[in-house]
Amino acid sequence: MPITIGFEGSKNSSSSSSIVIPYFLHDVYDPTPNDEQTLTTSYENIFSNNLHNQFDAEKTECIIELLVYNNQFAGSGRITSARLNGNNTTLDTDEFSILHGGNTTTEKQFFRADESDKPYITCVWHLKNLTIGTTYDLYPQMKSNSTSNHIIAGEDMPPCILRGYYLS
Repeated sequence: MPITIGFEGSKNSSSSSSIVIPYFLHDVYDPTPNDEQTLTTSYENIFSNNLHNQFDAEKTECIIELLVYNNQFAGSGRITSARLNGNNTTLDTDEFSILHGGNTTTEKQFFRADESDKPYITCVWHLKNLTIGTTYDLYPQMKSNSTSNHIIAGEDMPPCILRGYYLS
């Protein structure tokens, strides 16, 4: 259920307004000192499972977003991929395939560097066919097609954020 924060309107208005926070899940990983993870060519849980989350489905569709700073410091053509896994393993199976628009996988390419790029990327998944009342585990995982590809969070770098919101 969304959280509603009420506040008074302007001095010239007798009406009040509300800000609705749409996220059912909002996890911020912002360590000190910063945490840097080298991506390999195999999927791995990111940041030592610090962004593992669970949620009880309240609707049948949701959006899951992962925002992360991607530090690629050598060459071009590095591909950064991410997926959602439903357990604490890096098996090649994808538990969320049925929840991602049918039988498609959550494995997606989210960035391809054309040089030594350092973008703050947003990974987005549309999960469908959730069963209301069922608890779902989320383990965000990432990989690269080559070396010299890292993700970083904390201190002087942006935080890594995992969040989710429902669709009607």
